Amino acid sequence: MCRASVVGARAADSALGLLRTAKFDLLVADIAMPGKDGIDLIRAVRSSDGPERTIPAVALTGFYEAYERNPHIAGFDGFIQKPVNPDMLSKLVRNVLRPAS
Repeated sequence: MCRASVVGARAADSALGLLRTAKFDLLVADIAMPGKDGIDLIRAVRSSDGPERTIPAVALTGFYEAYERNPHIAGFDGFIQKPVNPDMLSKLVRNVLRPAS
């Protein structure tokens, strides 16, 4: 099991604000957020000038098939289907955070 400290944000703008003011190891975002969605969030993150630009990021989605063939579409490093299986999320997180060899 993974051990993690989690900081939640209610919306994309809140998450972006947190990413700009603190250092995080990973971004996990739902594609279907109210207002600006997860795609809007990751585009803002990837186009920023700050260190948050390179944060590893995974997305939660109910439309997994749309992203399955190309997980880097929209700027995420991986996708997982909702409802989320905790073991599969843990495996995805380990894969995304694993240093390139």
